[in-house]
Amino acid sequence: MTRSLILSAALLLVATACAAEKNDKADAKAPAGFQKLTYDKAVEKAKADKKVVMIDFYADWCGPCKLMEQKTFSEDKVQKFLTDKTVAIRVDVDDNKKLAAQYKIDAIPCMVFVDGDGKEVGRILGFRDADKFLDGAGKFVK
Repeated sequence: MTRSLILSAALLLVATACAAEKNDKADAKAPAGFQKLTYDKAVEKAKADKKVVMIDFYADWCGPCKLMEQKTFSEDKVQKFLTDKTVAIRVDVDDNKKLAAQYKIDAIPCMVFVDGDGKEVGRILGFRDADKFLDGAGKFVK
């Protein structure tokens, strides 16, 4: 009985530590220009601010997704665009399969632009350098 309690307590501590580490990892990962909002909150904010939501669908294991983060989203002009023109959020397809399915994400990276009602207005599929990203994304914002 005592062993079971100790084992249960140890497992609970490990699970809590893993969950905290995952949350810290997610928070630390968000490049500048991205907001730490749920999808629903991002849509509400976009509607109120008269902006579009840009959802960056990605995965930790995705090489082109990492390139987007390192080479595109790290650029000052991209960060300014995201801040000024969008409510940008990141969605890990492995952690949010329902939202990925809702927007029919079958390849990543995929940046989906939606209006304040959640209706898709455009998307960019695959890696783009900063200039190509801005050229494409500029078509979906006001």
